[in-house]
Amino acid sequence: MVSRFLCLANFAFLKGVMNRIACSVAFAAMGCAGVAEAGFVVGSASVSASEPDLDSRFPIVNLINQSGISAAYNSGVTDFNTFVGMTALSGNPSFFGAGGWASAVGSSFQVNIDFNLGFVQNLTRMALWNDVDLQGLGNFKLYASDNASFSSLTYLGSFTGYPGGVGHFAQVFDMTDATTQYIRVEGSPGGNDLLLNIGEIAFEGSTVDAVPEPTSKAIWGLGAMGLAFARRRFGKKPVDWRFATTIRNSTNRRLYSCPFFFGLVTTATNAGNS
Repeated sequence: MVSRFLCLANFAFLKGVMNRIACSVAFAAMGCAGVAEAGFVVGSASVSASEPDLDSRFPIVNLINQSGISAAYNSGVTDFNTFVGMTALSGNPSFFGAGGWASAVGSSFQVNIDFNLGFVQNLTRMALWNDVDLQGLGNFKLYASDNASFSSLTYLGSFTGYPGGVGHFAQVFDMTDATTQYIRVEGSPGGNDLLLNIGEIAFEGSTVDAVPEPTSKAIWGLGAMGLAFARRRFGKKPVDWRFATTIRNSTNRRLYSCPFFFGLVTTATNAGNS
């Protein structure tokens, strides 16, 4: 009876240990699996427009080179909310040397500005440091594309920009979330003017990490197997000392082998006394 009691106690202890290990591994797997980190400034690798520059003093690259704002960001690192809340338009984009872009005087109010982010990212918002008058961006639409030629467009929303001012912070637009490398701003000046003038444009987003790495998959699998083992072995059934292996040796003695920690506790009794 003492041997049977020891087996029962050891199995009860093992049940608690296995449940704790399985749960710990499962929760660790949840924490280790790849999760996209959101909320940083996303800059562009390149930009182009359907209208040429007004002249060489107002190049299109000024929209993405941070020359017209009061602080610099590190794309993919700098926190978006903090940056747009403390970074202002540093000069009048209509003035030479102020870091703004101006389109040539065109025959159409609509201008397409195409951004290449360099690689696929998850985008959520756009920040605009606009011109100080009605030459700035007014009504506009946002589109995502799956190719650099923008032959296929996905609509992300319609918005209205307002004139900014030197020292003013960015206007932020909450677009439909998009996973893309290419994004288009299709817009026109805010007033009766055929020239479009903008200070800077940036985006908020995160890198794409939708599929867990192989290591994360392995951890998830280990956690799932641990939970399944604990449930099947110890779930709703009471611990039974008969689970112990019973064998007889050449002297007709019965051996009870009980798992204890990671080894075995083996006790022997005479067959006639069991």
